[in-house]
This record gives sequence, structure tokens and C-alpha cells, in this order.
Amino acid sequence: MTLAEKNIQKIINPNLSYLRIGCTSNAELGFLQEMLCALPETYPRVYPQIFIHDYYAMKNLFVNKQLDMFLATREMIKDIDDCSFRKLKTISSYAIVSEKSHPLPKFIPFQNGNRLQEKILLHSQSHFNLMCENDQAAILLARCRYGAAILPEFFIPAQIDDLIVIPLTDEEDVMDYGIAYHKNTNTEYIRFLIHNFCFPVLFP
Repeated sequence: MTLAEKNIQKIINPNLSYLRIGCTSNAELGFLQEMLCALPETYPRVYPQIFIHDYYAMKNLFVNKQLDMFLATREMIKDIDDCSFRKLKTISSYAIVSEKSHPLPKFIPFQNGNRLQEKILLHSQSHFNLMCENDQAAILLARCRYGAAILPEFFIPAQIDDLIVIPLTDEEDVMDYGIAYHKNTNTEYIRFLIHNFCFPVLFP
């Protein structure tokens, strides 16, 4: 139905195109601002559509060619055929806990098959851990003293006065973060955006 709607739009206005971008969290929307502000200057007939879903839904949309690109880690796309990756940054993970809390369960909203998640899943076989489907839920539970939220750096909120942020320093747990897109895409505005994407400064 989505593809049919897109084809109808092209028939109605053949000069109109949509850029379909995926994110796994609202926290990533700010990374797109500079890129989207520049888009109308070069491609005034291209309009962005932004989709926010968990990793599994995002992967399904991409595989079915309902997304042109999405923000991801290299681990997220390693099993996807017809997928290229442009690394933007190497990111670390952090543990977020309440100032009044002591370490209890871990929360893993960033479901991407990274090595850190695999370690915590192994830990869960002999310890009780809570799993969250998104970063906001994990931060809420950490704030309410249920335990530690384990998050990549770009999920950490600006206002963290009541939280303690602890860097996880194991070099094996860093991740390559960037843009996933379809291989051999010849769409001019997609290639332009991939090449010119500028990544903002993240949590220090």
C-alpha cells in the first residue's frame, strides 16, 4: 500500500519525490536538522518523511524498500543484504543510574546485537534484568531507581541533574554509528545527503 501510494503521488506530480528516513529514537531527530535545513536549497521538490520505530520494525521497512536510509550502528545492518554503511562516528555506551539508587537490573533499549548487549544477556541468565523497548522507558526506570539504564551516548538527555552517568570504558564495547542505505543507489539527492551528512557533537 505504501509503494502504491508513492507511485500515485509520482503520477499526480512527477517532479515530487520523498526522502524516507528512519530513526530508532526521538533522540536521533536532532542529528537530521542541519541536513534537512539544507535539503530545500538544493532539492526543493524533495520532501522528507521520518519514521521512528524500534530496530526490528526499522529493519523490516528497510528490507522491503520502504526506507531510503536510516541511522544505525554497523552491528544493526550486518545481516541485511543490499545495504551499505557510512560511518559517522565511533560511539560509547554509558550506564545511567539515579543518585539515590544502587545498581540493580540493567535496561537495554538499544536492540542492535552489539557486544555489550550480548554480555548483559549472558548476565541475565543468572541474574534478574529488565528489558526496555526504547530509551525513554529505560531512563524513566533508572530515574525511579529500578536499576541502571545502558545507553549509547546519543540517547543521553541534556537534563540529567538527578542522574549519574558512568562511561563504560571497555574498548570492545564501542560501536560504529552512521547511515545505512541501499547499495548502488543512483538517486541523486540520496547520494548527496549521504555524502554531506554532518554529525553533531554528542554527549561529552
